[in-house]
Amino acid sequence: MGTRKGIVVLMAFMGLLAGSAGTARAQAVAGSFAELQGKIKPNRTVVITDGSGRIVKGKFVDLSPISLTLMEGNDRRTFEEGKVLQVTELRRQTGKRTLQGLGVGALVGTVAMLVACGDCGEYAGMFTLAAAGIGAGLGAPIGAVVGASRRHERVLFRAPVQPTARAFTVAPFGSKQGAGVRVAVRF
Repeated sequence: MGTRKGIVVLMAFMGLLAGSAGTARAQAVAGSFAELQGKIKPNRTVVITDGSGRIVKGKFVDLSPISLTLMEGNDRRTFEEGKVLQVTELRRQTGKRTLQGLGVGALVGTVAMLVACGDCGEYAGMFTLAAAGIGAGLGAPIGAVVGASRRHERVLFRAPVQPTARAFTVAPFGSKQGAGVRVAVRF
């Protein structure tokens, strides 16, 4: 196999690698705190929505089959399972995006060198590998910055829907910006 053919095979392999950097796997949302055991690690940032619609953000501390504890600033807060509607985890994809940036950068560097070089003779392979390394070196930090700048929430727990006889609910709420009333109508 000639140098040119080897480079094309390497480029195709890197393209496949960059395109398959991660696969999405759906995880079942827990319906009880017992099912949530082991799905959340200590010191992860979680967001809890309680039964009154209040949203609390803090660092996860402890979980038992009947309660969840987190640190909100310097305050330790414990929530009973029956009073929690939803628990989500805030996540970033820094590592995944770094690998994707590395692969895409290497691919772009390789293609750019193959196009620019034309016929570099016996040094074509070395020039192409150098360009792939430079592209990977530039692409990885760009991917890391993109991954660190974006957050997404992953739902870990959602309370089962309870049949209710009430069709109309009014709940007060307050925040630093003001106070108000939340009205819910259920059919």
